[in-house]
Amino acid sequence: MNSSYAFHTSVHGIRTLAFCRLIFLKLPGMIADDNGEKRIFDASTFASRKVSQGWQERITIMKQKIRRVAFLAIPLLVLGLCGANAAQAGNYTFFTGNFSQSNIGNVQGAEGYDGLTLTGTTGSFSLTPGSSLTLPISNVFFNVGYTGANSEGPANGTATFAVTLDGVMQVFNLPFTVDIGMYADTLTIGSKNLNFDLGNSGTVSLSSVQFGPLASGDPTSGTLEGTFGASPVSEPGSLAMFGTGLLLLGCGLTLVRRNLSTDDLAVEPLASVTDR
Repeated sequence: MNSSYAFHTSVHGIRTLAFCRLIFLKLPGMIADDNGEKRIFDASTFASRKVSQGWQERITIMKQKIRRVAFLAIPLLVLGLCGANAAQAGNYTFFTGNFSQSNIGNVQGAEGYDGLTLTGTTGSFSLTPGSSLTLPISNVFFNVGYTGANSEGPANGTATFAVTLDGVMQVFNLPFTVDIGMYADTLTIGSKNLNFDLGNSGTVSLSSVQFGPLASGDPTSGTLEGTFGASPVSEPGSLAMFGTGLLLLGCGLTLVRRNLSTDDLAVEPLASVTDR
């Protein structure tokens, strides 16, 4: 081997090494675009472009489905909270006062007859807005006896007693009639309504149930009942939350309709991606 051949061989080897270095070290980081300019290029991304683009399309579809659910779930959750707040049961405690009257319809008869006595009671109960419950509110004692030879006929009066519900007091004025007969007297107690404004707890109504007619020739007793009813609480916060829920629900439905109408334009079919 002569010196000239050895020189050319070494030069060729150096050029080959330089070319390999360019191929393996420089080209993977650079690529020319359509305008001849160079830009950074990741060979691993290029190799997995089809796979990554397919997953990107799937992720896009999944995001759209999540948005649809969120558009509807959030306002429905707000409305549900309003409904739960409105339907919450309230606990109440009440007690009633006493009333007593004697010599009702008495015309030169035995002292004290007829007599009406209402003895108060106490109790507690739970009510949800819009519901009602009937409970005893007073014990009735009708003291029947001799009222005189000329005492036949009706005798009217008013039974007055206090009702306190959760610290709020109202007064019942219940009309009653004692109809005195030859052998039996008849008691009838009419009905009235009361309303208790309990502030943040809402409004509770109380309607006394008509008692009688109860006819008896001897002293007798019974129970006066009342029906409690709870009205929904119209809190400003609850009303604002309800209005916000309705507004969000309307916006959500509108956005869902828009998304459904633009899905075909916004998301490229997977088949076209995988064919690349």
